Amino acid sequence: PQYRRHWATVSSKTMSDMEIILRVGKEEFVTSKATLCSEHSKGSLFETLTVQEPYKVWIDRSPKHFTKILDFLRDGWCLLDDCGLNELRELRQE
Repeated sequence: PQYRRHWATVSSKTMSDMEIILRVGKEEFVTSKATLCSEHSKGSLFETLTVQEPYKVWIDRSPKHFTKILDFLRDGWCLLDDCGLNELRELRQE
């Protein structure tokens, strides 16, 4: 993904069950470090993510498809049946 990380606090803390708040655009998503660093995150910003308190990361992207991105990171797949061609192109770009 082509995410640009504008704000994050970096440390060596890497507990896999750490709750992380991702602020994507103007929306917040709560997930775990294990999800962000799953085997499906290879080559993405999340692969090397390290954070410390307050466990928040701001991502300067649209939140439109972010739920699907998190689903993919968790499970290695996500349901795309409800997506039209333009939405699939947008998702690929993310």
